[in-house]
Amino acid sequence: MSETKKKVSKNDLSLIIRYCVTAVVGVLFCISPALGETSLSVLLGIGFIVIGAVFLCISLIAEKSLISLNAFIGYFAVAFGILCIDANIMYIVFSYVPYLLITAGAGIMLDGVLSIALKTSSKSVALLKLLLGGVILALGICLLTVDKFKDYASVVLGVILIILALYGLISLFSKNKRLKAE
Repeated sequence: MSETKKKVSKNDLSLIIRYCVTAVVGVLFCISPALGETSLSVLLGIGFIVIGAVFLCISLIAEKSLISLNAFIGYFAVAFGILCIDANIMYIVFSYVPYLLITAGAGIMLDGVLSIALKTSSKSVALLKLLLGGVILALGICLLTVDKFKDYASVVLGVILIILALYGLISLFSKNKRLKAE
């Protein structure tokens, strides 16, 4: 049983690190207009390289392998970090933000509908998923169609990343609290 607890805690640690990294990336996107495009590109590039290294370390420590989901997230993050150092890549990345938000919003809403239909979570959680998905979907559509909104694509993405990170952390801690209560 203690082996099971160790595996759960390693998994929880991995999730906590992922959510914290997501929140930090969100903050960087939020402050990006003040930094300027070149500074943001270099900062995000270095950040993604560090994030990739962290995920590779998680893979080595938790899974004792560099062929795992964490390792491939690490490889992707390092490669993306190297690409980010070139300022032109940020323009390309931000042009995909509306499509990312539309897809993510629709997926989160679908998860909310499935949660209600399959009764996998409480109705309040399912409704929160529907609301969050709807807001993300609407922001994606606004970024795509409203010219003034396009200037704030990085800030919108940053706020959404922060909200998703907080949602993940709250879900993780509430799940662990329920498991301890049982």
